[in-house]
Amino acid sequence: MLEFIRGHRRILQFVLLLFIVPSFVVVGAWDMISPGAGQSTLATVDGRAIDRVEWDRAHRNTLDNLAAQLGGRVSISGLDTPAARIASLDRLIQDRMLAVAAAQSGLSPSDESIKQLVSQIPEFQKAGQFDLATAKAFLAQRGLTTDQFEVNLRRDLASEMLPRALADSAIASRMLARRLALLDTETRLVRLQRFSNADFQKGLSPATGDLERFYQEQQSRYQTPERMDLELVVLASPDSAEKVERFTNLVYEQSETYESVGRDLKLPIYQIKDLGRDGQLTQSGLPPAVLAVLRDPKFLSSIFVPQVIADRRNTEAIELQGRRWVSGRVVAHRPAQTLPMASVSSQLQADWLRAEASKRAIAAAQAWTTAQMSNSQSGQSAKGQPAKASAAPGSSGSPEGRLVTLARSNLSQAGAALGLQQPADISAVAQKIFDPKLAPGFGEVVSLRSEPAVVAFVLVEQRLEGPSAPSVQQRLGPAFEFVQGYERDQAIARWLRDLEPRLKVKRYADKLAAAAS
Repeated sequence: MLEFIRGHRRILQFVLLLFIVPSFVVVGAWDMISPGAGQSTLATVDGRAIDRVEWDRAHRNTLDNLAAQLGGRVSISGLDTPAARIASLDRLIQDRMLAVAAAQSGLSPSDESIKQLVSQIPEFQKAGQFDLATAKAFLAQRGLTTDQFEVNLRRDLASEMLPRALADSAIASRMLARRLALLDTETRLVRLQRFSNADFQKGLSPATGDLERFYQEQQSRYQTPERMDLELVVLASPDSAEKVERFTNLVYEQSETYESVGRDLKLPIYQIKDLGRDGQLTQSGLPPAVLAVLRDPKFLSSIFVPQVIADRRNTEAIELQGRRWVSGRVVAHRPAQTLPMASVSSQLQADWLRAEASKRAIAAAQAWTTAQMSNSQSGQSAKGQPAKASAAPGSSGSPEGRLVTLARSNLSQAGAALGLQQPADISAVAQKIFDPKLAPGFGEVVSLRSEPAVVAFVLVEQRLEGPSAPSVQQRLGPAFEFVQGYERDQAIARWLRDLEPRLKVKRYADKLAAAAS
């Protein structure tokens, strides 16, 4: 066989060329015909692609910033919705469109404005003055030179010049501002009743089969938590971009061990036991920096992934806030398991009682609301005249409820008027009361978020101040500023929408969904 190959080498080379060359030609020609056909391309602007890596970096930064603003109370996975992914891609497309339009228009900030802006950056200052050495060190830690930073800054400022010009050309409606000022003085009178879930638990007991049905419907409540053991390496505050690159390459190239990254970069390899999906663990003795990583929503959403769990390989280097790069490798995984019904009988009965009481409280609140609406519309209850109704179990106060007056301009006092303490509850009820679609004689039922109770109300009356009232005149200025801001945003949005066809913007929604999966 080898003798045959050696003797017919030229013929074989020709045959291989017949197979290989056409494939390259076809692929290259297809890329020329459809530049966005690549699997990683999520959108194109003026013929230039926005790929998955660029989108993923921007989307992750957005989620990190949003989670930080919420104080870590909401996980990144909870914020990572389809709408948020589309919004991240739209922002990237908008930024690219602005950059292209600015370049085509020849817009560029002056050297003097660049110099002034750079001198005011706090990270570039030493003892309150601009210091070139400090600036260079700061940029070097982020893998940038001063020239690269200036090019990026000049491009960003140029991209801002066109929207600013468009915003200045927007014309705000004074009539709309006056209507908003009038609306801000609105007060509403409602008849309100509160229903406590606890009152509906009295004398309540499950019938045959109730607990078993509830157990089958709510099995996710009665499971052991998902846990895992893993190895972890953390690169904190690296002194150079080269060290970050070395860390990234080592955890990727030798994906079944951390021995090389630990040896080359002098990093400890942490053995983590029994980590939960919520970041909780019983293991003690870990450094605070490691505990912070294990509780970071971005790290948890990257490690509790079916592919990572199944592969048992190092994750890619994950950049976290505070200039930390981490990688984890799953060693053992214990999925959530449903507990036997007999072992959770006490909790099961308590949960059923709470759920059933909640259903009955909501039903009573809806019945009360229906009765009040019927009385109001039939003229039996008008402007503070008590309606004749029997007391509902679980309701607080009189059967007819109590009259409450709320002012839109002074919602800070709404809690005392509504008898609520938690801001989330006050906001939820006030938002329903001031719903523009709510007409007198109609009402709503609102389940409170921070306590097991329901609030029902019916709108009795709404009042607005006259156009010349002092309170309206006082609010006219802020209302006009709001309208101005809205008109500016709309002018920029219309301009970008008209610009899309000229720049041949294309979006690949199917690839965005695949990239986010």
